[in-house]
Amino acid sequence: MDTIKTTFDADGLAVEAVPLGGTVTGPIRDDLAKVVLPPAELVDELDNSGAAGPEPAPGLDPGDEAVTLDFVGEDLPARAFPLKYPFRWEGERHDAVTVRQLTTAEVARISGEWGRSGKPPEYFDIYAVMTGLPAKVLRALPHADGGPIVDAAYDFLPPSFRGEAG
Repeated sequence: MDTIKTTFDADGLAVEAVPLGGTVTGPIRDDLAKVVLPPAELVDELDNSGAAGPEPAPGLDPGDEAVTLDFVGEDLPARAFPLKYPFRWEGERHDAVTVRQLTTAEVARISGEWGRSGKPPEYFDIYAVMTGLPAKVLRALPHADGGPIVDAAYDFLPPSFRGEAG
């Protein structure tokens, strides 16, 4: 572990912290002239924008496979919508669209992409994962069919995605 030389005031707050190869956290009340800056030759390489977002947490690799569960009971994490206007897409007839909740692995993957890009995903891109249909197909549905599907998909979103996605 790196060493930090710290001086405290009477209230126990750090007033001076000099990292010896580490990071300073917590409140510091001191003159800005004492702040140690990076060497001039590294300043151009710094990116303090925060746009890169956090790295995925270890053990939550979005690429990890998940098993298929056979849910039992009356309340299932999916809902089927019979279509008023069935359609064909790429040679396959669709008489209904099923909306399912995202798995925890899918939420981790979408959150990771969101964190890395710095911009929230489009709702229809998330709905595509939830229905198995491309976003462009979902956008093309007549509102009589697409409206209830989109409403159900939005209701299935994790709370952290509501109001943030585009």
